[in-house]
Amino acid sequence: MYLLEYDPAISFYREQPLTIHYQTDGHARRYTPDFHAVRSGQDVVIECKPSHQVNRPENQRKFTAARAWCAQEGATFEVITDESLREGWRLQNIKDLHYFARYTFTPAKKEAIQKAIVQLGAAAIVRDAITAVSPPHSTPLRYVAHYAHGLVA
Repeated sequence: MYLLEYDPAISFYREQPLTIHYQTDGHARRYTPDFHAVRSGQDVVIECKPSHQVNRPENQRKFTAARAWCAQEGATFEVITDESLREGWRLQNIKDLHYFARYTFTPAKKEAIQKAIVQLGAAAIVRDAITAVSPPHSTPLRYVAHYAHGLVA
């Protein structure tokens, strides 16, 4: 949910938004995906599953039904795994920053943070930026976190 909340392309999302009815092996079935989102104006139905569960036959049947439903409705269907969520630093950075979004800081501190992030590069880890601008024995996390929140949000 953090990634949906802070993705600038997402204009809307809702948890367990709909139930898809489908038939398999002569039985009526139901499937409720985890999220519906609007990303860049496109409806997206999203299922979050642990990687080890994705290829189970019952899940594959659900996903096939969801893809068919989405094709009919002009939407896309995505399965997001725990492994894909953890790729890179974006999710961890968002989690680290979420709490600190409400803090403010001085223009001088903002400039120091900007310079540190530029020096660290595009894939900066928030904790590295914090270390770069922090005097020893201080609590600067709120400064970096507030600024960086604006970058990833």
